[in-house]
Amino acid sequence: MSVHKHGDLSSGCSGSCCLRVSGLGVDMGDGVLLRDVSFHLHCGGIVALIGPNGAGKSTLFKTILGQLSHTGEIAF
Repeated sequence: MSVHKHGDLSSGCSGSCCLRVSGLGVDMGDGVLLRDVSFHLHCGGIVALIGPNGAGKSTLFKTILGQLSHTGEIAF
């Protein structure tokens, strides 16, 4: 699992806090729960995560919180 602070301020971060997820994947048993999820959120932004039951919303949050192992990168 790789969770760390990203240091690249050249991509629009301008020193503000943010969450950057790149190529996130979560496998459990024989199933793929998340595959190649990428996004970048800044503090103060309003974001909604919507989708049907079983789409992976809770899995995404559990992964960001460090409760599930994953591939890819999560940077705060």
